[in-house]
Amino acid sequence: MKIHEYQGKEILRRFGVPVPRGIPAFTVQEAVEAAQKLGGPVWVVKAQIHAGGRGKGGGVKVAKSIDDVKKLAGEILGMQLKTHQTGPEGQKVRRLYIEDGADIQKEYYVSVVTDRGTQKVAFIASSEGGMDIEEVVHSHPEKIIKVFVDPLVGMTDADAKELADGIGIPADSTAQAVDVFKKLYKCYMDTDASLVEINPLNRDSKGNIMALDSKFNFDSNALYRHPEIVALRDLDEEDPAEIEASKFDLAYISLDGNIGCLVNGAGLAMATMDTIKLYGGEPANFLDVGGGASTEKVTEAFKIMLKNKKVEAILVNIFGGIMKCDTIAEGVVAASKAVGLKVPLVVRMKGTNEEAGKKILAESGLPIITADTMAEAAEKVVAAVRNAPKAALAAAPVAAASVQKNPALERPTDEKSATTPVQRAGEASQTALPAKSGWGKWLYLAVLAGVAVLMLKFCGSNAPRAPVPPPAASASAPAAALGDWIASVTDGTITLSGKVASQAAKEQIVAAAQQAFGAGKVIDHLAVDGALPTFQGGGALGDVFAWLKTHATTTLHATGNRLAFAGGLGEALIGDLGHKIKGWFGDSVTADTSGITAEVMKAADALNLGIKNFRINVEFDTAQATLRPHSKAELEELAAALNKHKIGGEIAGFTDNVGDPAANLTLSQQRADTVKAFLVQQGVPADMLTAKGYGEARPIIDNATPEGRQHNRRVEFVAQ
Repeated sequence: MKIHEYQGKEILRRFGVPVPRGIPAFTVQEAVEAAQKLGGPVWVVKAQIHAGGRGKGGGVKVAKSIDDVKKLAGEILGMQLKTHQTGPEGQKVRRLYIEDGADIQKEYYVSVVTDRGTQKVAFIASSEGGMDIEEVVHSHPEKIIKVFVDPLVGMTDADAKELADGIGIPADSTAQAVDVFKKLYKCYMDTDASLVEINPLNRDSKGNIMALDSKFNFDSNALYRHPEIVALRDLDEEDPAEIEASKFDLAYISLDGNIGCLVNGAGLAMATMDTIKLYGGEPANFLDVGGGASTEKVTEAFKIMLKNKKVEAILVNIFGGIMKCDTIAEGVVAASKAVGLKVPLVVRMKGTNEEAGKKILAESGLPIITADTMAEAAEKVVAAVRNAPKAALAAAPVAAASVQKNPALERPTDEKSATTPVQRAGEASQTALPAKSGWGKWLYLAVLAGVAVLMLKFCGSNAPRAPVPPPAASASAPAAALGDWIASVTDGTITLSGKVASQAAKEQIVAAAQQAFGAGKVIDHLAVDGALPTFQGGGALGDVFAWLKTHATTTLHATGNRLAFAGGLGEALIGDLGHKIKGWFGDSVTADTSGITAEVMKAADALNLGIKNFRINVEFDTAQATLRPHSKAELEELAAALNKHKIGGEIAGFTDNVGDPAANLTLSQQRADTVKAFLVQQGVPADMLTAKGYGEARPIIDNATPEGRQHNRRVEFVAQ
């Protein structure tokens, strides 16, 4: 459980840790009244959200008059604050904290956590506090120190002095720092916190030590002892699905993938998610049903997972200890029927009453895919996501069928069919066909026919049957055959793992990686599998590896003629990547960027990288064309880049689909005109820019959700 900064400071104040005076505010008027009560002459207006990086995101501002407080409160309150911890969608600001300005002489960083390795409380501190502490961790790790405190002894004066000396607190402030650190330790222990962080811890010009910020996380298992802390919970800052899960005693955390996970035990849940990623998938959630899951609990778990529209398959992985396999099987069957399950379901269970559980699944009449090992389960669920016809899944629940294993599906009929059962199911409809290709109606019907035959193969009797031959690939679009492997980059070294068709293919892939990274920076875990199609179409892999070296936060999964990317990437770079793949491989390879998490990217950075079409990160007053002040820095940098490269283009304005279409069109034109006018003021020649409003046309995300509508309200630059 997390709390806001102002709530954390109240706790610190209760334990004697010095903090500035401050008053929370929920309206602009309350902010003005708070500033008047504090008296000034300098105030700090702070956005209150459960995320760090507020200062860099424009959520912390200094005011030097009451009018400044009023103006800044109006700008910050209600804004969608975007930081490195909120993701590109940001977090709406619903609360402010008006605080006395501080005399900042030197900023330090201090946090308290529990170190499981030493079974002690760890103080982590640095002489380089402030907004760039994350950069310090990466560039100057020697400036981060740790002091471990034995909880059976408590924090001694010697421990606290070691901490103060380690971060260079001057001698005239050491005694006060020692006192603050000991009080901070008591606060951490007495509140059952899992994290207490002060960044910055300030030393003013008079040598006084004071906490200028606070961040608290609490152990949820201990909250029953702290009703006063539970009362501080802000549900507006939490995921609605996680709130719903807590009502049924489910441990649920939303993630960004498309494979729902239902597991008993936190450790097994983590291992399950890791295994899914190992096989190229992305988990959509962490969900631990615990040791006492009832049918109702499992049903609610399914409902919560399926509220996430990105979920395309579910993996249930159960170890029957306290939780018996037959109990979870009954819950899975009841839940599947209750929600009208439309996505593939893979179930793996081991332990107490395992056979009884499998019998319940087999007699349920549901198309459940079973697995004996965690690896097999992960492989099957990933293959089901890739190969299942999306349109068929969305249209209606899968027809009832038996889940008993079919020998024809468990063993390859010849050497060339040595793939997993689920892979063969998809290959019968997709072999040699590019994903999501816009081919003719006859081919679409042929694919559906192949899928129908396969459904009978999977869902009929247990007698072995001959495999269904795949439809012939069109000669007009020769597909690449790259094998099945993953490339990931860590600390400048690329690791290749998976399977390729031949030793020659392996050597070609490794050589391309070595060309981009260097011979000593390639780890080769590729295996040769002669059952794979003959390797072809990999001539441009050197370009792909060079791109990966530059964008090391992304991973690549090559399967057949598909290159799937995952990880975090600047928003403008995602579309640019698709164009690059098209340029490198033509139509022989399909690029899949659905696994990439879009990150906020400055417009100037996109332009400097040569990207021709990108979002300009500007915000306007609600239903107005007036730029918010924090947006001007983005435009100033963009103007400098446009002048540097002597590039012109179109400023394009867009809205969501809420309201009158004509009014939306007018508003989008006004906002595009505003951006153009600002850029012209910064010296960009007016004749090099055009401005056009497109209203609610060209949505890039479904307008059905608030997040989608927010994403569609945008301004783009198209270089010309």
